[in-house]
Amino acid sequence: MIRFKRVVEGIPRNSYLRGFNHALKEGFNWSVCGFRHFFYNLKYTNSLIQKRILGNGLTFNEKQLVKTTIKDTIKIIPFSFFIIVPFAEFGLPFVIKLFPNMLPSTFALKSTKERDDNILNKRKIELLEFHSLIQNVISNLKKSDNSDIISGVKSLEKIHLELLEKNKLDQEELGKVISGPIKEEFKLENLNIETLQSISRVMGVPSTRSKLLLMLRIRYRILKLKNEDKDILWDGTDQMDKQQLQKALISRFIDRNKKEYSIEEYKKLLMNWIRLSSMKQLPLSLMLWIQATRLISDNIDKL
Repeated sequence: MIRFKRVVEGIPRNSYLRGFNHALKEGFNWSVCGFRHFFYNLKYTNSLIQKRILGNGLTFNEKQLVKTTIKDTIKIIPFSFFIIVPFAEFGLPFVIKLFPNMLPSTFALKSTKERDDNILNKRKIELLEFHSLIQNVISNLKKSDNSDIISGVKSLEKIHLELLEKNKLDQEELGKVISGPIKEEFKLENLNIETLQSISRVMGVPSTRSKLLLMLRIRYRILKLKNEDKDILWDGTDQMDKQQLQKALISRFIDRNKKEYSIEEYKKLLMNWIRLSSMKQLPLSLMLWIQATRLISDNIDKL
């Protein structure tokens, strides 16, 4: 090792060999830190699983760690091939480019954050497109002969205006909507296939032409989110750090990239979602419509 160091010191500074040596060291340190972090998570997850087997409950953070570690354990097998086999690591960047989800979470890259940002931006665009579809549904409902439906439409318009102008949710008008017959018009089974496909794109659910299968996938996805929301509500957002809050906001298609946002703002954004999620009578389509309107309100100067 000492001789190798002397050889490196003897290489001219402008030589590409020095860059190769630096890249080699960086790659080695990256691999060591990644595996060390992975085995630490594995050890802690093992104790959490034993804790659960004994009948004790897990917090939201502990559940997320168990899920992440199990996924990483599955990914670590093909990933290890590129670390163990000589010179195979040179092909790793190309493989990660083709299969970005192959990389375990403990081997974080800058491109991972960029990928998350790209996913969020794509979901935001889909959310805006979904908003226009729901606005069309509301416009069509204005033609109804049912006075209760017309009353519900007026409540939705008031909610929409309040969100756009003040970014505040009118709880009184929302109560009228979820207690009236108009909410039936926004249930998944009463929406057309185009609107359901739009919801699936927003939520990252594989789309299909089968309305029944699409509804099942969407319901399964929102059920997972609502179960997470219950765990977060039970444990409290104070137990979550900034990275965990950002991850939760991404999975709920909420913009968290504003520089002025503090950790308290992140908590507020997440709690706004959880309050909607906890309303059992509120259809998913209206919940997403409210989120889309909030997004428009936040970015109204850019639109």
